Amino acid sequence: MKNNVRIAFALVFTIVLAGCSSNTGCHPSDGGGPIGSNPVPPVNVQTTECAEGQSDFTSTLLNTTFLDRGPIADGPVPTSVGIAPPEARSTAPTRLIEESDVVKLVDRTLYVLNAYRGLQIIDLTDVAAPRRLCRQPLSGHPVEMYIRDGRALVIVSANAPGYNIQPVSSDALSVSPSYSSQVRIINVTSCQNLAIEGGIDIAGDIFDTRLVGDVLYTVANQSNPYDYRHVDPPDTQGTTTVTSIQVADPGHIVQVQRLDFPREGYDHHINVTNDTIVIAASDWRTPCTGPVTDVINLTCSTGGYVTKFRLVDITSPDGKMTLGAEWTASGLLQDRWGMDVHEQSKTFRVITTANPWNSHPILTTFTFDGSADVRKLAELKITLPRPERLTSARFDGNRAYAVTFDQRDPLITLDLTDPANPKQAGVLDVPGWSDHIEPRGNRLIAFGHDQDPVTGNWGLQVSLFDVSDLKNPIMLKRVQFDSGWGFIAGSRDDFQKVFKVFDELGLILVPFRSYNHNVSIPDGQWYKDGVQLIDFDLTQDTLVKRGFAESKGLVERALSLDGHVLSVSDTNFQVFDAHDRDHPRLVATLELTLNVLGMTIPTSYEYGALLTGSFSYGWESELRIVPLSSSQLLDEATASSTTPLTGFNGRLFQNGRFIYFTSQPPEGKGTVQVIDISDPVMPKMRGKFVSDLPENTYINEMLQVDHDLLVVHLRRHASYCIECDHFAGPPLPSAPSDELAVIDLSDPDNPRLASRVNLGGYYSTGEIQSRGRVVYFSAVRVDKNISRHYLVRVDLSNPVSPNKLPEINIPGALIDISHNGHYVYTSDNVFTENRSQLTLFASALVGDKAYLRGEVKLPDYAGDFIYASTGFIYFTMSSYESRTDSRINGSGLVSISGPALALNAVDVRHARDLKVTPSTKIQNAFGSLRKVSGNKALIDLSGFGLAIFDVGAQPPTFNKLVRQGWIADIQVRGDRVFILSGPYGVEVIDLKSGT
Repeated sequence: MKNNVRIAFALVFTIVLAGCSSNTGCHPSDGGGPIGSNPVPPVNVQTTECAEGQSDFTSTLLNTTFLDRGPIADGPVPTSVGIAPPEARSTAPTRLIEESDVVKLVDRTLYVLNAYRGLQIIDLTDVAAPRRLCRQPLSGHPVEMYIRDGRALVIVSANAPGYNIQPVSSDALSVSPSYSSQVRIINVTSCQNLAIEGGIDIAGDIFDTRLVGDVLYTVANQSNPYDYRHVDPPDTQGTTTVTSIQVADPGHIVQVQRLDFPREGYDHHINVTNDTIVIAASDWRTPCTGPVTDVINLTCSTGGYVTKFRLVDITSPDGKMTLGAEWTASGLLQDRWGMDVHEQSKTFRVITTANPWNSHPILTTFTFDGSADVRKLAELKITLPRPERLTSARFDGNRAYAVTFDQRDPLITLDLTDPANPKQAGVLDVPGWSDHIEPRGNRLIAFGHDQDPVTGNWGLQVSLFDVSDLKNPIMLKRVQFDSGWGFIAGSRDDFQKVFKVFDELGLILVPFRSYNHNVSIPDGQWYKDGVQLIDFDLTQDTLVKRGFAESKGLVERALSLDGHVLSVSDTNFQVFDAHDRDHPRLVATLELTLNVLGMTIPTSYEYGALLTGSFSYGWESELRIVPLSSSQLLDEATASSTTPLTGFNGRLFQNGRFIYFTSQPPEGKGTVQVIDISDPVMPKMRGKFVSDLPENTYINEMLQVDHDLLVVHLRRHASYCIECDHFAGPPLPSAPSDELAVIDLSDPDNPRLASRVNLGGYYSTGEIQSRGRVVYFSAVRVDKNISRHYLVRVDLSNPVSPNKLPEINIPGALIDISHNGHYVYTSDNVFTENRSQLTLFASALVGDKAYLRGEVKLPDYAGDFIYASTGFIYFTMSSYESRTDSRINGSGLVSISGPALALNAVDVRHARDLKVTPSTKIQNAFGSLRKVSGNKALIDLSGFGLAIFDVGAQPPTFNKLVRQGWIADIQVRGDRVFILSGPYGVEVIDLKSGT
């Protein structure tokens, strides 16, 4: 037995050394040297620094006596074994299997693939003083990256697909989704050379990859979930795609082969060995109408979840693949850890559950020699006192472990010594449950949840189990460190990347977020983010809770380097000195991204003001003054200054060199803070105004008038039950009571409340607007089932004593008032012959009355009206249509139904002769008209992109789709468009060039 242990250990050690000597980026000549002016000497490839830089997950060869030898050697511990190749393939060389991550440490350089701001490179020559060297923007959701020979192979998925617009007729365009994921080559030899050099597009949404030797394998699904078109006959099958890419020369990668086959389910996981990829797909199957005769390739079942497996042979080192066997197991496979290939017995094992709620787990074994002959050996239904939810499963050599949960946590041990006759060995009943298991020979380290005895919340815990006697597992220690509702980032398949066990350091790092609504957290922070440090010693069976490194943002990964803990969140990279593990001390913070909440651009000013704030619900914001360079992405990291602000629901306004920040601070009062940015490097806080809001009142909207006035539209809540008498205190009004608060901003050191105007009870039907120093909005009153619209106006020529002008009855809800103030444009639904017809009206304002001059009928579902200075009112019209389309496939016409969006305009230059101009239709799209600037109209296609149209002539003509993704706000200054997208930052578009 000990000889076998030595052989196993030697093989593991050989694999680790082979990884260090291969092109893994440990040596500067391999492209792994740090970028910048402070290079470090190449490390000896046998040192722990090299092992620390690896992200490989190789096969486990541990058995139950392995830990008798003491602590495990440096480097990641393998977790599943590869299958032994058949005799005909025994000459194939063993290749290193590398599974990378979104965070990669190579020597003293950290590569971070951030979901919002792309690839970021950080120099850790001095770990306590990290420097972000540069970053490369990317689009798409990060999957993984590999670092080879000065190149980063970055994989981003298409789960947020791109879209293309192409003309289909003279007056119609069509939006078609693009579901391609990308493998991109980025030169990372230096920041001067940092650039995307090329890559390969992969059909579908990549959900996992592996690098086996010099071949990168990607696995993707195509199901077009974001395609709003409905096709008859429908495409319900979907496709799974496996692509092999030769990366021996990472500067010039080549696609070798692509295999497509039916997707077969919705939940997919993979298992990779040196010779095979097994792809699991789980789905609900319809019960069979007759007897089930084919138990391997089930097309139906007795009803319930079924997992289907497909084998891809990757024995050839050049990347050529062969599609192999298919087989099926009953139940749902919840993650990759529930399946495994065992080399010695040449078997495939899987633990499934009949449903994701309460059931009995099922262990199934199959023959597996890499050929097309896969046969079921045995199926063991795990015995439980009652059906429970499966929370984790893990294989380790001839053993398997499963954890289920109802109110307590049974740890179930399984003996797989005879694959044809697996046995349930033992059950341990403990509180809580385990979400992930890390086998360490006779010990298990498990991460999971347990109920806090004080708060009652299901917080986080780490447990140590003794499984030396499979029939009698024992929980040795448990550390609970979260009194809230805690969780770790990432999918279940990535738990091993998040829950880090550093065997050589005797250290466990658990990055997590905890939510606690039972405890009043200071400063309004309802979330707690950070990394928990836990010591362990498997020779002494100790598990000790140490300190907590509180971090900013949702921590996705945690690493250890030179006695420091590195915390990588979605927003920040932070370094903690953890030489005293009980008291980790923050020594450095680098921002990876910021959540941009608002922006204002001073007129004729070379700087812009960004309002940034936390992702979490909190009170702290910052004002960042950034140069308005010609870059396509405003980078708040280059800010000339940063000014802390307090409050939430903040907005920015601007008057010359003064920035006004309006917000609601923690005490619940409305505030206006004035910041002088005459010197953008040294902004100065000037005056501050604080006001209590009346009871039951909220801020409906705010409007800056003539630069020096801020008008706040206040609304008192209406009662939902007018005649009820059980409300405490005075009854609420039957309609909202509107009020305008006028704040005088003319003195930056003393902003003050100039006046308040009681507007009475209305239901407003439009935003507050202004012409000069007159503000107005439209409102409606209902009397005996008859509604009347009114134009409400307030003259603020004297802000201390505003003049509420007489209300004017108008035909419908307000769109806008002409620039000369002579006409008012409204819209309303006119009911004729049992149907409504949306109509636009032009009325002349004469004294205190509006006189109808013209009207025009509009298409149904018209909206987003914008009045332009050219004398046109632009709007969009949404519809749902059916048509035939011959471009879907080559088999002829296909019937398609889907949304359509049309860009229209009404010519209002002659009020007595209103005309609807020709429209341009965008098929397969939702959207809204956001801006009209000059002769350009900007349409937000609801995630499809920002479409720019030329509207100088009729009908509008499509110019370009300039951006894709979520858009929070759009601001236009001259020919430049500034697109705010929260954590994605601010993108700058030039309307002249369209870039």
